[in-house]
Amino acid sequence: MIYIAILLLLGGFIYFFQLGAMTLWDTDEALYSEIAREMANTGDYVSTQWNYSSWFCHPPMYFWLTVLSAKLMGWTEFSARFTSAFFGLLLILLVFFMGKLLINSRTGFYAGLITAANIQLWVQSRMAILDMPFLFFIIASVYAFLLAVKEKKSILYAFFWIFSGLAVITKGPVGFILPAIYVFIYIVITKKWEEIKPVILSWGIPLFLLISVPWYWLMSDIYGQPFMETTFGYFFLKRIYAPVMNQDGPWYYYIPVFLAGALPWSAFIPLSFYFLAKNFSDYRARFLLTWITFTFLLFTFAGTKRPNYILFLYPALNIVLGWAMDSIFSEGKFKKSSTISLIAFSLSTIVVIGAFIMVAMKIYPEYYQKYGGNLLLLTLPLITGGIITLILTFKKKQYAFYSIVAMATVSYMVLISYIPLVQSLKPEPEMASIILKMQKPHDKIAMRGNFGRQFSIIYYTNQPVIFYHSEEALIKGLERENGLFVVMHQKNFERIKDKFTVPYTVIHQRGGLILFYKGNTLMNSHDRNIRRDFSGKIEILR
Repeated sequence: MIYIAILLLLGGFIYFFQLGAMTLWDTDEALYSEIAREMANTGDYVSTQWNYSSWFCHPPMYFWLTVLSAKLMGWTEFSARFTSAFFGLLLILLVFFMGKLLINSRTGFYAGLITAANIQLWVQSRMAILDMPFLFFIIASVYAFLLAVKEKKSILYAFFWIFSGLAVITKGPVGFILPAIYVFIYIVITKKWEEIKPVILSWGIPLFLLISVPWYWLMSDIYGQPFMETTFGYFFLKRIYAPVMNQDGPWYYYIPVFLAGALPWSAFIPLSFYFLAKNFSDYRARFLLTWITFTFLLFTFAGTKRPNYILFLYPALNIVLGWAMDSIFSEGKFKKSSTISLIAFSLSTIVVIGAFIMVAMKIYPEYYQKYGGNLLLLTLPLITGGIITLILTFKKKQYAFYSIVAMATVSYMVLISYIPLVQSLKPEPEMASIILKMQKPHDKIAMRGNFGRQFSIIYYTNQPVIFYHSEEALIKGLERENGLFVVMHQKNFERIKDKFTVPYTVIHQRGGLILFYKGNTLMNSHDRNIRRDFSGKIEILR
């Protein structure tokens, strides 16, 4: 129980602290939160839609959960991100239980600490996106199977199917494909062919179908071929062999992503694979190694590439590193290799941070001059942690491990303290606020383009937006509409503004975006929050 309590306290603190202090990020956070809000606004919990038009990319489970949290806590940034943080915390516990099941409690505890301190899992657990519940359901499905193998209880085989069904209704068919592959890998490596029968004959299969099929059935009945082609043809099958939505990359795409995402544990990746090699005769080492390798290669060869696609290898990798740490601390094994890893971690932390500061000073001198103090505040716990870890490496390695966890926790808290700074660099919520202050009943909102950083304007105005997909369409729209707020990139505005044939008023410019208004009357004369200076410029009073 003490292990669980520590993991809950640590994970709860770093995942939920100041969770709602920053406005939503463009594009994904604002996109997914808006889909959930439109579900609530329309009362239609079957059809997924964005900007009040059909949207066929992902199933509805995550949006249902977001609506539920918003119903309980209101439409806030905290409620939008609550689902991710909650499942991120559950994942820490799940990794603990899986490590305990495969190896022992100490391994599970170390693996849970490593999971909590992993930067990519930390970041994605604090964002309003689908990945953490999806990851949790997939790992829970595999865990249910492994537990069923050990306990020989039919209900546990059923939970493999239940969690797979929840994964499918969260992010699509891969929610069943991945856990099925991991289970198959385990069966092949252990040669426990007898486990195939209780899985494929489990009464969990009807539950899997009941969970995963009805929504797809209803959507195909409502929208027909366009839904099937978009959902299964474009967003599922095409992702395998070609980039979708310009999400591509070179063959080595996931190498830097993996090294950065595994921080602060990147220096221990060689130790993890060395440990697996030394224990290769153990079926558990072969299973975890195959899991990690297969996941990495699968998404490397896939046509579409995104950083979050390799999240599925972290639970296995963290269990391996937790297992290695247990062997080092309790059995005194791998003394030389662990010492090298800890020294490499300490020195790389100091060197990388120093190099990062020098590069920032040289390439971004203006930003460094303005925000250098904040940057130094962030580097202080990192460098201090590196030095402390280096000293403890030669005293007691277990304390050096805890030093890394503490260093990561402090660093995450420092990053959270930068929220006001980062918030000041985001122009979209401010533009949405300006529009709401100035908007008259029949005024509309428009954007030039259809996919980009302005999505949070839709969420924060809580209104549909007209998208003009070409310069010609925008010019015609300005001629046709009266009372139109337009948000677009400033460089595009400067290029085409001379082509406008109607009068307009520039209201706000910030962060590379520009907001202007076309209409007969810009504002209510009684609105005291807005005034004109002598040049006619609009000023928003705070």
